[in-house]
Amino acid sequence: MDTVERIVLFGATGGLGSKVIDAALSAGLKVLAIVRRPEALAARAGLTVERADVLDVQSVTAALLKHTDFTAGAVAVSALGSRGSETGSLAGIMGPLARAVADNTRRSRKNWPAQDITR
Repeated sequence: MDTVERIVLFGATGGLGSKVIDAALSAGLKVLAIVRRPEALAARAGLTVERADVLDVQSVTAALLKHTDFTAGAVAVSALGSRGSETGSLAGIMGPLARAVADNTRRSRKNWPAQDITR
């Protein structure tokens, strides 16, 4: 069984996301945080921050493509929550967000078979 060494974290600036970062870094994992507001996260060893809006699949895809060496073999973790007007939008983004992560994974690992993960 492969050992997880890296995670791609969505929702890193929220309450749960900050706990995930703390736990992952304490465990020696490297974290790529995909966030709307990079300035909301303090620089830390093992933490890479990339700007993207999870409600914009193209921006997530572009962010992931900048880090294909990192994301190959990484585990994607969602700590996304909903606030105010985003409540209705969050449910609709999980399928496209998962598809963007899977597409990037297939680009990173060319031997992976294509799968429809939205079913």
